[in-house]
Amino acid sequence: MEQVKNDTPALEDIISLGESLSRLKKNRDFKRIISELYLTGGADMLTQNLWKVKDKSVLFEEYAARSLLYKHFEMIENDAMSASDEIRGES
Repeated sequence: MEQVKNDTPALEDIISLGESLSRLKKNRDFKRIISELYLTGGADMLTQNLWKVKDKSVLFEEYAARSLLYKHFEMIENDAMSASDEIRGES
């Protein structure tokens, strides 16, 4: 984020991306497929079946994939808030 300080068009793009993610998260299909089925439900399913799986590395890869997606969403949100603060001069 520091690389785009004082670059208003780039900051506005980051804010726009955050707004897009916010709208996406409100979409019922996104909630159903990504939030509920993949992130939350998928993690619960993996936890419940941990004892059944012989190759635990597969499960941990699945956990990591979900974690990386969650982290990516969080990074977009945090960058958008920081960009907004930067534009308002609150950095």
